[in-house]
Amino acid sequence: MALARIFFILVFSLFLPLSAQAEGQRVILVLDASGSMWGQIEGLTKMDIAKDVVGKVVGKWKAEDELGLVAYGHREKGSCTDIQTLLEPGALDAGQFMSAVNGLTPKGKTPMTQAVRQAAEALKFTEKAATVILVSDGIETCDPDPCAVADELEKMGIGLTVHTVGFGLDDKGAVAQLKCLAEKTGGISILADNAGELESALNKTVEAQPAPAPEPAVAEFNFTGHVVMAEGVELPPKWDQPGWTFKASVDGQEGEYIRTEYGTDVKINVEKPGAMLITIATDFASVTVPATLEPGGVADVKANLNAGFVKLKGMLDASTQM
Repeated sequence: MALARIFFILVFSLFLPLSAQAEGQRVILVLDASGSMWGQIEGLTKMDIAKDVVGKVVGKWKAEDELGLVAYGHREKGSCTDIQTLLEPGALDAGQFMSAVNGLTPKGKTPMTQAVRQAAEALKFTEKAATVILVSDGIETCDPDPCAVADELEKMGIGLTVHTVGFGLDDKGAVAQLKCLAEKTGGISILADNAGELESALNKTVEAQPAPAPEPAVAEFNFTGHVVMAEGVELPPKWDQPGWTFKASVDGQEGEYIRTEYGTDVKINVEKPGAMLITIATDFASVTVPATLEPGGVADVKANLNAGFVKLKGMLDASTQM
């Protein structure tokens, strides 16, 4: 019987979907095809070198990793909107991928920042971890500030990592932009001056582990509360230290006493989660409100005493005020 159980487990594991056994990276390569890629290194254009090196990297691509392709500057001269998602991220078809890469002809500008944004969106970076690898040989020639956009994408994303490779760069401003794009998103930035260095750089970006998703923020207090005298009216200074009496709620009725705090604003840590009844009282008014503290959660109570003051003025006679 034990042998049969083991055999069943082994057979079952063989038929598990690949995603259940190994979850790979989701990557888009952003490739510069701007006019400056006609520049030569050791007798070959940067574009031809990039095509050859990308072919070598694709040839070693892991089956479990998804790969997509975005290019810019390959269709129009002088256009900041010449950005194209040539292949959506998915299982790699090496022939199809290299056909798209080999079809690129350098022509236009360098809207690399917007290209990175487009790649991140294609990877659904606000929903899942995503990696963008940018290969560029020049400085941003359109409007977006790479650092500002990297900040924005990092704050919006689940776990976006941008790796950058500067190819044949001699512009310090361009180097700084690529470095900022990577550092802001937890990626690496590498410079390459020839084919061998470009291949090494791309291999390093592929092998680099994605930046871990940020840990969820831990609240300093698990209960916060604020009480007002009436809608839009804060308690005046003389009465701004109301008492907050916390009791457990048992079937909607007051149960065991928990604690008492004082003040218009209360920020505390309640030891035991659960349902509570909180009575907030001043000399002239009180209100009882229910609250529930979930395990690991935060309860925030906004209370209203629905109270006020009546100020009377009168005259004892025509010349004497009361």
